[in-house]
Amino acid sequence: MSEQTKVVTQNGVDVAAMGETIGAVKSQPGLAKFRLRASNKWINCGQNRTRIEGFYGAGEEHSHDKTFEHDADEPKPLLGHDKATSPGEYLLVALASCVSTSVVYHAAAKGIQIESLESTLEGNIDLHGFLGLSNEIPKGFEDITVKLKIKSDASKEQLEELANMSPIADTVTRPVPVKVDIQIV
Repeated sequence: MSEQTKVVTQNGVDVAAMGETIGAVKSQPGLAKFRLRASNKWINCGQNRTRIEGFYGAGEEHSHDKTFEHDADEPKPLLGHDKATSPGEYLLVALASCVSTSVVYHAAAKGIQIESLESTLEGNIDLHGFLGLSNEIPKGFEDITVKLKIKSDASKEQLEELANMSPIADTVTRPVPVKVDIQIV
């Protein structure tokens, strides 16, 4: 492989491809628009299955290399059968994954080396809201704590800036309209 065709990576990210993507979005802003999709089917009690097959992005439809299926259930204290991760735990999975990816990608773009990154997340829920016993208590998480353990040459301030680039963290920290369209069959 010649020096000109050698792929340069930072934190496993192809830096040249990242630069090309940024350049393409700058010149064609419509390429930045993505529509992610999921389809879900209830199985029994709190158990259901979500399928991820394709999405729209970079100006066209895409299919994943394979269909992903994610089962969800509630733990036994919440009357589920504990056959899978709960929806609230999936939210923590999405947040943890997105914060990690955001740190790594943005660090790569800035030439910052990440040697290791681990996170632990905790979210507090008070069932009074979900059960309709209180209008004062939210139905969902009251708060979420993300603890990051990062080995890097970057400062704490730089790493905080990278973590704050997470689209999922942004989504859960601001009001996002959720429209529910019910169709009677």
